[in-house]
Amino acid sequence: MEQCIKYVEIVVQQGGAMYLDAGKLEELAEIDRRRTGIHNSLIAKIAAVNRLCEGYGVEKVYNGGDHRREKGDFAERLVAAYFADRV
Repeated sequence: MEQCIKYVEIVVQQGGAMYLDAGKLEELAEIDRRRTGIHNSLIAKIAAVNRLCEGYGVEKVYNGGDHRREKGDFAERLVAAYFADRV
């Protein structure tokens, strides 16, 4: 969950920077570099959790495709569901 939150946060930050600071290419490049690293970490964690699920004989947490974007969308849906169900 933590990595999903980090991913959604950096995507929002990148979108805001693109809209507000379009002239600051170095800043946008740095945000993109960080977003890619967080996304890579998210993908690795999804794979690790799914392997644990398989090992314990329970349903995988992610059943989508193998595309990076799909896994990013999964993170957004997970965070949205968390906020929708909070007390």
